[in-house]
Amino acid sequence: MKNGDSSITELMQEAATCFNAGDLPGAQLACERLIEIEPGHPDALNVLAVIARANKKWGRAEEIAKEAFAVNPNSARLANTLGLIFLDQRRLNEAIESFETAIGLNDQHSGYLSNLGSALQADAQWETAKDAFSRALVIDPIFRAALIGRASVATDMGVFAEAVADLALAKKSGPPDPAVETGFAKLFLAQGNLDAAYKAFDAAVALTEHVADAKVNRGLIRMMQGRIQDGWEDYASRRWRRWSRSASRYSHLHPWKGENLAGKSILIWCEQGLGEAILCASLINKLTAEAGRVTVEVDARLVSLFERSFPAVEVVAQGTEAIDEDNSIDIQAPIFELIGYRSSNALTQAPGAAFLWPDEDQKEAFAMEYRALGGDNPLVGISWGSPAAATARQKSLPIDIFEPILRIPDVTFVNLQYGPARHEIAGIAQSVGANLITDSTIDLDGSLDSPAAQIAALDLVITVTNSTAHLAGALGKETWVLVPPLGLGSMWYWFTDIDKSPWYESVTLMRRTLGADTQFMSQVTRRLKAWVDRRSK
Repeated sequence: MKNGDSSITELMQEAATCFNAGDLPGAQLACERLIEIEPGHPDALNVLAVIARANKKWGRAEEIAKEAFAVNPNSARLANTLGLIFLDQRRLNEAIESFETAIGLNDQHSGYLSNLGSALQADAQWETAKDAFSRALVIDPIFRAALIGRASVATDMGVFAEAVADLALAKKSGPPDPAVETGFAKLFLAQGNLDAAYKAFDAAVALTEHVADAKVNRGLIRMMQGRIQDGWEDYASRRWRRWSRSASRYSHLHPWKGENLAGKSILIWCEQGLGEAILCASLINKLTAEAGRVTVEVDARLVSLFERSFPAVEVVAQGTEAIDEDNSIDIQAPIFELIGYRSSNALTQAPGAAFLWPDEDQKEAFAMEYRALGGDNPLVGISWGSPAAATARQKSLPIDIFEPILRIPDVTFVNLQYGPARHEIAGIAQSVGANLITDSTIDLDGSLDSPAAQIAALDLVITVTNSTAHLAGALGKETWVLVPPLGLGSMWYWFTDIDKSPWYESVTLMRRTLGADTQFMSQVTRRLKAWVDRRSK
């Protein structure tokens, strides 16, 4: 078919046929030919944006969709595509605004309403998300995406009966669907039934060729149960998941498969967040004992701390051009591979001692300053939020629930919270007369040297499962980690039924129960009172 005799309709049909068959290059070519005939064709541009999104080229996808929407501001489809591109990147406010625009242009499209529900749920606006899914179901009572979405919200809220009802209807409404099985798996996980969750994820894997998410989740269940070796092969599928943090970088270098590293040069790079990088760093010294040369690429905020803590390692900041040009590196691996190949028996091995070292001068300066402000009172750091996490709502606790703790006398509390929630504590601390230090000299967006030294100067840290928990544990500071209930906020490396961390010997795990945070914090308060009493004797 030549451009000169190809109609717009035929090219759109060709693009749709290729796209539905999974032939993205063919669909892209048809759309590009169509645009040569009719520049700015909204449907063709929309397909190109969707293809770029499918290839995780979010910047290009956004550019195409915005350009098309500027020319076609009444296109609900383009507004919806923009929303999906933003949702992929967790730019939730922009995603919500785009979906609302799409709905404003077409309020009878159940898919747009369902997508809005997904964005609102990701932003922890559960009641509003439930309403969006319900509006979609008014239009189409058996629209699966909305049924599964509303069930997921009910699971988040602990209203399990509603989740079961929606998932049962979704299951009856059509052929077997991996998304339905995944919904059941998440419900079982939230109920603490890990074996049932595993079976449901297993069923999802069996139903689809696109198995990465289900495989990873199936592996995570086994790892959460402490069966790291059993789950590791599934977890390795994470590099093919639809998420923005790639586990497939430096593919031009030979991937490490656990082989002996004697005489080899290995590059270890961080694939996830600060907390995960710190956790895996506990194994770096195992590599230096066997490899000829170890290079670790980390978030720039960790460079100084890692350089001090691992003097035998070359530490570089992410994005360092020299890595791409270094021809002497033999092998590369994401940092989580250290667990799979060097610590898959974590639950049966003794936890290691502290492995990160603070700047001693800064540590002593903080200790002197805080003692001057608090006298002989013990210094207790607290952190209640995990703002950067996709599961922030599940992992975080509302600051007002800390009121009983802040009322404990003869304690100087130190605010370790980072992000927008940092200043939430000021009002409640003042109202109960707590002795609270919020140190404005700490640069929470820069090097972690100062936060590490601050934590090292304290006597105890009480924190939710955020980066502070990992940093305090790695520094060997006595730490109480408030682990969220089993569910979407569960991270496998906190496991399920142990009270001591296998990664950090100074960390005690205190496990929350869904819907019982007030009672849980009463227990933590009693435990802290007893801790303070023991120190005063």
